[in-house]
Amino acid sequence: MPGFFYFNRMSIKLLLPLLLLAFSANAQSDFPGKWKGHWKGKIAWYKTGADTATMIDSRLKIFPTDSAHKWTRQLSYGNAGPAARPYTFIAKDGSKGLWTIDENNGIVLSQYWIGNRFTGIFTVQGTTILNNYYLDNDELVVEFYVVAQQPSYTSGKGTADIPFVDSYSVKAIQRGRLVRER
Repeated sequence: MPGFFYFNRMSIKLLLPLLLLAFSANAQSDFPGKWKGHWKGKIAWYKTGADTATMIDSRLKIFPTDSAHKWTRQLSYGNAGPAARPYTFIAKDGSKGLWTIDENNGIVLSQYWIGNRFTGIFTVQGTTILNNYYLDNDELVVEFYVVAQQPSYTSGKGTADIPFVDSYSVKAIQRGRLVRER
């Protein structure tokens, strides 16, 4: 019986990573396919110190292109209509969850598929923005965290036990739930 027990433990050690990899690949294969369509909703824009949010009408269109591993994404705010910003999602390295968003104007942003979320971070004109997109039931949740690029202060002692820690001011949070129109 010891051989049987050893075999089972070894089998679990060998098969568990393969099962996790298969599950991860299956979850990844649903992105962005499950996101295809026309999405519409309101995004709440909370500025630091403000008691209420500014509500912004938003639309998002996600569709495959003729090229493998590329999807179109059009984002519009308010009544932008034809002024919607056309972007392209491009799968760069599926094993690492690496995608890019090409803004089709010379700007290309790295995005990552992590924990069933499409997330990325970039800095523009002194502001760092962390974005998250994910499906929650039949809704597409959109989140943006807007943070100052430079730390607002540094604390700690700079030792191995108590290192220096930078704190950053959060300028705004944008959060919304979009529903599929068709």
